[in-house]
Amino acid sequence: MPPRPSPPAQLFPHRLPRPLLLPVTALKHLREQVFLAGDEGWTGEERTDIGGDASVSPTPTYIGCRGWPRHRVRCIAGDADTTDPSSGTSTSLRDWSSPSSENTSDGETEADVETRGLAFFAEMATQAASPSKEGRYSYEEYKETADWLLANTEHRPMVAIVCGSGLGNLADLLKEQVAFKYEDIPNFPKSTVPGHAGRLVFGNLNGKPCVCMQGRFHMYEGYPLWKVTFPIRVFHLIGVQTVIVTNAAGGLNEDYRVGHIMVIKDHINFPGFAGQNPLMGPNEDRFGPRFPPMSDAYDRDLRKLALSASRDLGFAAELHEGVYCGLGGPSFETIAECRFLNRLGADAVGMSTVHEVVVARHCGLRVLGISLITNQAVMDYNSEARANHEEVLKAGRESEKMMEKLLTTLLPRIETNNNVN
Repeated sequence: MPPRPSPPAQLFPHRLPRPLLLPVTALKHLREQVFLAGDEGWTGEERTDIGGDASVSPTPTYIGCRGWPRHRVRCIAGDADTTDPSSGTSTSLRDWSSPSSENTSDGETEADVETRGLAFFAEMATQAASPSKEGRYSYEEYKETADWLLANTEHRPMVAIVCGSGLGNLADLLKEQVAFKYEDIPNFPKSTVPGHAGRLVFGNLNGKPCVCMQGRFHMYEGYPLWKVTFPIRVFHLIGVQTVIVTNAAGGLNEDYRVGHIMVIKDHINFPGFAGQNPLMGPNEDRFGPRFPPMSDAYDRDLRKLALSASRDLGFAAELHEGVYCGLGGPSFETIAECRFLNRLGADAVGMSTVHEVVVARHCGLRVLGISLITNQAVMDYNSEARANHEEVLKAGRESEKMMEKLLTTLLPRIETNNNVN
């Protein structure tokens, strides 16, 4: 690549007060190109394939980025402009630096205009490097959402319930409900899957203060995992101690039938094998350690409580303990994949749950996982059966009553110390 010319010195006589720390992962995530220029000419280069943070020294005079979602910024040889596609307007930093009647206020000197132009551009560069653009929520954004929820309801839940496909009516069991649409909650993603209502419902279930997610978020919706798991950290900040994750799953175990319930004793995080883990990136120590163990991901005492409750309800024969395998979706599994997962030790397969559990355990929350078997995985090449989402929703609705009875019996037995009654 030929060397780039130095920017005109008269346009940038001032230096930023301190080195600007660039989260380059943001620029990689948005496929942006970054150019750094200093008094001695170009001190940086096009950066599209590096991650982590880069502290640029000497202090850059200006930073230009291409590929913003809403703005396009070019900075080549000191000629920087921003264009807003929605309005078609363009503002040139060169224009900001020209002391014309259009760009100056009364009493402003040329240096004042130049300073204002540089501040304008630096602010836009800072916005591009903000945590949200980087592909991460900041701790302050989690806190903002938690504080908003606490300010808008008097409920202080101890238990959070994440409802899987076809199981959203579990939230209707809560008494003294206060419900919020996801779209009304600051920073909250939006659920796009049929069978997921997209509401956060606070209330009491058999005397236990709860919050219930009517709809979760998935990789296959196009959400990154830090957004898929956003609610879990918010639950931690509002005081939740236990998370119950439910899902609709395909049965891999030959003993499982549609309508059976599986208490999850362990999981296989298949996206994690490919480097898709919600804890990737800089660790937030205020939530948990850099390397959290997952050998105890599903709380043993909570599993015992669930098995005990099923015996009391008389459907112990329909309840199993098993291993859940989480895949990315949205396509259902091939016959070869189902056979492979079964031989790996998976008893049920789905497209959710594992990422939420990883983040919950990172926060120190106890987890109970429950899968409703809504279809049997096809593992016979001579079979005419085909999995489909409508079948999953129908089976979920038909078996919902058994899940409701299990949760209403189980919840009052969950104590802070998690003792088994």
